[in-house]
Amino acid sequence: MTGLYLKKVTPQRYQRAGLPRQDLKIGNAMDTDLLKDEAFSLRFYIHRNIIYHARRAGFYNFIINSNSLVNIVLGSAAIASIQQAWPDYVTLSMAALIALLSAISLVYRCTEKAWLHRNLQSSYKRIEISLQQIDDQLSGLSEDNKQDIKSALSGLKTEIKHVELDEPETSRPIEMIARNETVRALYEDNEAAQHMVKINGFQRMTANIINWNTANW
Repeated sequence: MTGLYLKKVTPQRYQRAGLPRQDLKIGNAMDTDLLKDEAFSLRFYIHRNIIYHARRAGFYNFIINSNSLVNIVLGSAAIASIQQAWPDYVTLSMAALIALLSAISLVYRCTEKAWLHRNLQSSYKRIEISLQQIDDQLSGLSEDNKQDIKSALSGLKTEIKHVELDEPETSRPIEMIARNETVRALYEDNEAAQHMVKINGFQRMTANIINWNTANW
């Protein structure tokens, strides 16, 4: 997931928070407001990615845990003894369920993907901690430390690019959900409402399964 995000959105050109500001060259800003915009854009991007990867990891962990639970329960001695009294179609259905869950976990490499998303989430959290230190410096911004802050922000961008090398294909529906949650976290309530993407309950529940067309969201 690439693209930086800014809080100050020009209504005519940037209709929704989270759209990249094409006119701002990150890393060349020396003006105080632009430095603060840079920091906010990074904060938005990092926070969104943390939420995104947490949701993706949670989905794959759910499949892994469900598979383990079904195998443990249906493979227990107690259930095995009860199964003898079940009709054949019930026993076959249970066996098919175990096979299906195992196949999904194997084919979609759920364990590998859960680990990857958790690792990426941790990487972005570490960068977020570094950004917080820069935010503390911004609160006491002066002409003397502008260059230091500019260099620090540039360094974080480089770190992000390294993390992005391991990014798998992005799920756009989950990205939009993560974006909404980030808007709620970083904007005032009255301002956040202007930038939220409309997602209905069914789309939210199936976002990890169905690759919804988000062009009109």
